[in-house]
Amino acid sequence: MSVSPRGTDDASGPRRNPFAANAVWAALGALNAWRRFIFLNFLAITAVVVVVILLLPRWYAATASILPPKDPNALDGSESAASSLNGLLPGALQRESRNTTGAYNYLAILHSRSAMEGVVRAFDLFRVYGISDSSMEKAVRELSRNVSFEEQDGGNILVRVYDRDPRRASAMASSFIDRLNDISRELGTRESHDKREFIGERIERSRRDLRAAEDSLRDYQVRSGTMIVPSRGRSSDDPIADLYSLKAIKEIQLAVLRRTSTEDQPSRREIEIQIAELDARIGKYPGSITASRRLYRAITTQERIIDALFPLYEQALLDEQKNVPAILVLDAPVTSERAVKPRRMLIVCLASSVTLQMLLVAALIMHGMIRRVPVTGAEQWARGAAARMARLYRVNPVL
Repeated sequence: MSVSPRGTDDASGPRRNPFAANAVWAALGALNAWRRFIFLNFLAITAVVVVVILLLPRWYAATASILPPKDPNALDGSESAASSLNGLLPGALQRESRNTTGAYNYLAILHSRSAMEGVVRAFDLFRVYGISDSSMEKAVRELSRNVSFEEQDGGNILVRVYDRDPRRASAMASSFIDRLNDISRELGTRESHDKREFIGERIERSRRDLRAAEDSLRDYQVRSGTMIVPSRGRSSDDPIADLYSLKAIKEIQLAVLRRTSTEDQPSRREIEIQIAELDARIGKYPGSITASRRLYRAITTQERIIDALFPLYEQALLDEQKNVPAILVLDAPVTSERAVKPRRMLIVCLASSVTLQMLLVAALIMHGMIRRVPVTGAEQWARGAAARMARLYRVNPVL
């Protein structure tokens, strides 16, 4: 006589668990008994959800697309001035004087407190958002929840504003663009003003140094009885003078960046590396240079510095006085034809699904409580509540 492995049958293979099958049929029977409870409550709760969703206010979205200016130096004149400076430097040094600086962060301006407060005041959002105490903090926080600013792969920035009034949403998007222009121009003008003052002071110092160098050379000529006349005049290519003048320009650029940028900005670190390289190249020249050559080199260096600083000064003066838009509007604000919030169909579907699941679980629990013998007072109370519910919906607990 052969013995079959546990849980198997020679004729039919693996045995089915009769207890699991019975439990499934028992659960289906319980749900069938409570079908009236499930169906009526599902309809009632779903109807309430639909009514609430219909009463919720509609929100529309206005979207605009903006581009940084074609001239990346619309807010920063240092690069254009630096390009003018390159034309005055010897060809061998023009490549070394190139430097890139970043424009203002438009996203940071749009998210700034100044831009938010300007829009809040322009559209009286205290009333729109129902802020009774006219708290600017609350209004700005609520506005920030209803706007989004995204940088796209193409370099453009999407400005999206949500509001219950489609026309107001479009007007608010336009207002954000206007605020971006105003703040950008204000920051650019302020920076150009600081640059102009700083460069102007540096030019005056170079003029004083030039006069002092000329006086020193004159005194040396009087004492030595010799006349020093450069063979090629002021345009003479003195490599040491070139290095000194370029170093002076780099030090000015670094001083400006220290006022307008953080320490971890790449352009700032790049200029510091260039200055260190210029110091290393200057150090390679021998120190035993004649007094006359040293005095004449001091004059040449100051002349080159003054010639190079004037384009920077004029550019800063122009940037301070210009009043052009800082950004370009690629797409004017367009309001969505349909409401984007709330997503009614999605909310109704989710609410219906959750409601049905909760009713099924509640039916199984109440069916089990009726058929169970209570032991504690809490179980007696729960069984009584389930029995009253069964009577209300005419449930036969025997099923």
